[in-house]
Amino acid sequence: MKKRSDRDVVERRLLYGVNPVLEALRADRVPSDITIAEGVRDQRLRELTELARAKNVSVKRVPRAKLDRELGNTHHQGVIAHLAQAAYADADDLLESISSDRKRDTEALFLVLDGIEDPRNLGAILRTAECAGVDGVFVPERPAAGLNETVAKASAGAVEHLRIARVTNLTVLIEQFKERNLWVVGAGTWSRRVRFTPLGSRTL
Repeated sequence: MKKRSDRDVVERRLLYGVNPVLEALRADRVPSDITIAEGVRDQRLRELTELARAKNVSVKRVPRAKLDRELGNTHHQGVIAHLAQAAYADADDLLESISSDRKRDTEALFLVLDGIEDPRNLGAILRTAECAGVDGVFVPERPAAGLNETVAKASAGAVEHLRIARVTNLTVLIEQFKERNLWVVGAGTWSRRVRFTPLGSRTL
């Protein structure tokens, strides 16, 4: 597998929506500044502003029209933030974490995505993955949606809590899973029925 460093980054300088900004703060992805539209009423804003204050993040109020112009649409829920670039996780480090999980007698659960090019679809999948307790997500370098602000918004901030790595070859990755005695289960849209195959005491 191709080794990737922490410098392998994606461009995501703008984050919008209450949950994505709030989850970034919770995950210590500290924005350089946060802008909130005047007149916005949301109970979550109290926690957001308190976290921002605790992390010394500047918070300012502006007319909502200014946010509309900066973002180019009105889907920001009255909150935007500017962040430094985000880094993908190192793929080899994620694989090595399998051994660590087994030392703690816990089962590793990874998600491999292929051909997810729509950022809203990717965000929705990542939101579900985070809720399901997925330990890491692998995506191909191409074709695949990048971790942009649309993905962050669609994931409701879940992207801030997941380790996501890019790989050049998913076939090689799956073989590495098998070498580590991980069960590999494939799912696609072409089947009309969902098939569950019992394996020992567990069912997939």
